[in-house]
Amino acid sequence: MPDGSMRLFSEGLDTFDLPEIEILDCPADQVLLGYCHGIMFVVIGALQLSQKKGRPISDGETVDLRVNEDEEQAVVRLVSVGRGVYRLEDLDPGPNSFPSCAVATYILNAADNMRPLKALEAADLAAEVHAKQFSFEEVRPSEDDFHTALSRSNARAYYLIGDALVALNREDDALEAIEEGVARAPFMAERIKADLVEQADLGPIENYLKSVDPWQVQERFRLSRSS
Repeated sequence: MPDGSMRLFSEGLDTFDLPEIEILDCPADQVLLGYCHGIMFVVIGALQLSQKKGRPISDGETVDLRVNEDEEQAVVRLVSVGRGVYRLEDLDPGPNSFPSCAVATYILNAADNMRPLKALEAADLAAEVHAKQFSFEEVRPSEDDFHTALSRSNARAYYLIGDALVALNREDDALEAIEEGVARAPFMAERIKADLVEQADLGPIENYLKSVDPWQVQERFRLSRSS
């Protein structure tokens, strides 16, 4: 397990004839640990519902962590790691077992309802735990793949950072964050631009988005990161 990380593990679920669950490699940040414990409670609720319906839990099954359907999908996979124990991982965990994509989306869903300073703190945390070395790949996802690609890019974290910074009168910092969001998911910025065409009285973020070619922003970021 990486230095400074923790294993979160449920205890006592076997008493209720339920499997125990774990999250590996969770960075030892107290706020992040709180979100991860919240995720574990959501999964426990899903296990209880399956039990009530008489449906057994299977290896590879997924759990959607959303509170309501208006939120972005935040999905974890249940991976069997031994008799009566399931690990929570991303759908595509990559080199690490910590479900960074799902956790980041779960945090951002919560941040949508926070005041600017708290939203900034939450979005900063989401940016820290997920996609730190994103490769800025050129991708125009299909409609079916749009939300998955958006979650993997973690662009939404930077848009929320930008919105919070504008509310806190830090416009220059906000535009810097938005640029990274655009570079991570130009396809999202394209959609936003299309919605802004007929709108007036726009804020600094919207005016910036109207003025740029998202794919050129991505290319600039790619070149700056490779130099």
